[in-house]
Amino acid sequence: GRDNFYLELQGEKLPGSRRLNSSLFELSEKLGIKCVITNNVHYARKENFPVHDILTCVRTNTKLEEVHPERRLNAENYLKSPGEMAEISRQYPEAVENTLRIAEACSPAFEKSTHLFPRFAVPGGENPASLLRKLTYRGARAKYGSPLDSRVISRLEHELKIITELGYADYFLMVWDIGRYARGNKIRFAGRGSAADSAVAYCLNITEVDSIARGLLFERFLSPERAQCPDIDLDIDSRFRDRVAAYVENKYGAEYTAHVCTYNTFKARSAWRDLGKALGFPLEELDSIGKILPHVHADYIRQAAESLPELRKSPVLSPRYSQLLDLCEQVAGFPRSSAPTWGEWWSAANPWQI
Repeated sequence: GRDNFYLELQGEKLPGSRRLNSSLFELSEKLGIKCVITNNVHYARKENFPVHDILTCVRTNTKLEEVHPERRLNAENYLKSPGEMAEISRQYPEAVENTLRIAEACSPAFEKSTHLFPRFAVPGGENPASLLRKLTYRGARAKYGSPLDSRVISRLEHELKIITELGYADYFLMVWDIGRYARGNKIRFAGRGSAADSAVAYCLNITEVDSIARGLLFERFLSPERAQCPDIDLDIDSRFRDRVAAYVENKYGAEYTAHVCTYNTFKARSAWRDLGKALGFPLEELDSIGKILPHVHADYIRQAAESLPELRKSPVLSPRYSQLLDLCEQVAGFPRSSAPTWGEWWSAANPWQI
């Protein structure tokens, strides 16, 4: 509503920013709209600006000597301290108060130690724990016969108690449902990993290993003493993975599911070439040296040049490349590009559009 609408003033110290903030403040008073003060943060500390700038050049395929609208004009977009922000916004104390008020009203995006598993839709009169128990014993009778041996009942009760107490009933039902869909559509899959230690997983047809007959320990998979979530891997026929993923997305909603991505990080060769290009070095020069660099982290180039015989006579350590090496060390391990994983999907109780 209107009470939650604010005009934003920014303390970036850009040309004309003072005049802009003054005009926005006057507009807020005229319209009766509250103001907030922010700093448009893009990096943590002021000294991080050169790295942010060079990475922006890499992303926009721009040389450091060239201008680009996405490059910041100064080093003011760092996370300022409360004292620094107070100094910037002395003229607008109300904006500071409003900013703090919004911050205090916000809740963490992710609560620590909180399970975010999607809630499995259960039939009326059931709850996740009761449905999991019913499906488990139905599967157990199909596999072990009826009546069930006391040893089987004892093991299943032990596992169900731990699964329920730790809050993982919905998770097991979700994996069971994915397996049921795949099996019903003649899509081959196999549950693997430590989930094979679970008799419940076996009775739900998630795995094909009889952990009771093989004497496998359930606590190796899931234990109250270990603060680890259960990990059930389903290897699905690669020809039909997209079909299974579409089923999960349709069942739980596109806003509750996402394809997991993987990040490729800067290593020695990629950092040398990408940052060197942004600094304006000729590509031929960069490639001639880059191809002899070992496949190591970007912050290990100097050590490699000092210790490896094939690099000792190279010009890597010459003053010409000093700035490039400094920057390589600072971006070591930073994400360079992203790509979807081969078969991992994420689903949770809350929408991912935070």
